[in-house]
Amino acid sequence: LILKKNSHKVDGSFCPTSNQIDVCRNNIFLCSLQAFKRLHFNPEAKLDDVFVDEDENAEGAVDEGGPTREYLRLLMRAIHESNIFEGHEKTRQLCLDTQ
Repeated sequence: LILKKNSHKVDGSFCPTSNQIDVCRNNIFLCSLQAFKRLHFNPEAKLDDVFVDEDENAEGAVDEGGPTREYLRLLMRAIHESNIFEGHEKTRQLCLDTQ
């Protein structure tokens, strides 16, 4: 009720200068999709990724480039292994039916 009463005060045009992504190593693909679908996700902004466990406790690494490289490496692997692509390991192609 309080949120509904104050929702008109929220600036819907605000776009963050960085995108924080809470990354769970066990489900990096889904975590990434959720972050990318956020209303205020800015694809031109810096990624600030935080690795978390299943209880959403941060691992404690400060992102000065290392965690972002690790995140992108793991995300590329997860995309490669997902049902978005099909075929042999070396010749995978985009799958038209991902369900």
